[in-house]
Amino acid sequence: MGFWNTGFSQSDSTESGSINYSLHSSSPHDPIITLGVQFDFLSSDFSNFEPLIGADNIMGLNSANRNINVELGFISKRYFIGLHVGAMGETEVFNDSINFESYNTQAGISFGREFRIGWNLILRPTIGARWQKYRLINTPYPRNLTVNQYADSRNIDLRFHQLFGVSGVQLSYFDDISYDYSWEVGFFMYYLTKINRALIINTLRNRIENDKSLTIHHFTGGISFRLYLNY
Repeated sequence: MGFWNTGFSQSDSTESGSINYSLHSSSPHDPIITLGVQFDFLSSDFSNFEPLIGADNIMGLNSANRNINVELGFISKRYFIGLHVGAMGETEVFNDSINFESYNTQAGISFGREFRIGWNLILRPTIGARWQKYRLINTPYPRNLTVNQYADSRNIDLRFHQLFGVSGVQLSYFDDISYDYSWEVGFFMYYLTKINRALIINTLRNRIENDKSLTIHHFTGGISFRLYLNY
């Protein structure tokens, strides 16, 4: 998840007479609003479900491990809160007969505080929560079928839900664009802890009983970009 914050301080330049807004102290604008984009990678393993949905579907679900998120953040006195949502999807055809679709949806919230390192670097310890949904769809291929072909085909639409606790750190470089805008780019590393042991599974109309768990690599990382609206 991407969660970032900063402060701005006003200082006078004796040489040029200009006013500079630095990202190191409290801002005259409180709270500051941020807009961001983040790309991260979460390695997950659905092998425990192979007897139920087959090896092809497991391969597809395991490849749904990338997320692109957008975030809305609020910063006050170096403390921040971030809300983010994102998704990633892919489609594949198996055995010339099954159209496979996998969607990875994510939403989360984070809290943290910034610490300066030098003039243009910020270190941000972060805690939060992340909800991850994996959707698996199998439909017949090709699309044009007879009624009998459709009745004999395999149709699957399953949604797998996992809730994580998140803790980690982000290191970012920031700079000013103009009087009213600043930007930041950074990388992050988070540790994920599963909150629900067994995956929650449902279809559009049914809840599926399940006692199997998702296997994950607990560390995840990625890159982020943030724009600060210093209104």
